[in-house]
Amino acid sequence: MIEAVGQRIAELWTYQKRRQLTDDEYMEFTHCMNANAKHWWELAYLKNLSLMASMTNDVPWQHEVCLEMDDLQQGIKEKAGAKGHRLKREHYYNICGASGLIPGRSHLTTF
Repeated sequence: MIEAVGQRIAELWTYQKRRQLTDDEYMEFTHCMNANAKHWWELAYLKNLSLMASMTNDVPWQHEVCLEMDDLQQGIKEKAGAKGHRLKREHYYNICGASGLIPGRSHLTTF
């Protein structure tokens, strides 16, 4: 899915270099940009969870997070009602406190 979004962003960007986008095209461009940003922020978040799982030697958690990253990259949506990743708070705060990581901030990916 994200590939189609990126392709449409490129098309609309090319159009706007030659002419002003119509209102519908501008709205579509904005929606595509939002979807693109959401995708990459979610991927960065999952990478951070994977790092925390690795730092705490929680192999099952890391495998679960990696499966979610694979699903995200393949465009697979979670089943309705699925809880998603299980962030272990004790690990999260232990890692953040010990390493100086800032909760809620991506430390692997810079935008």
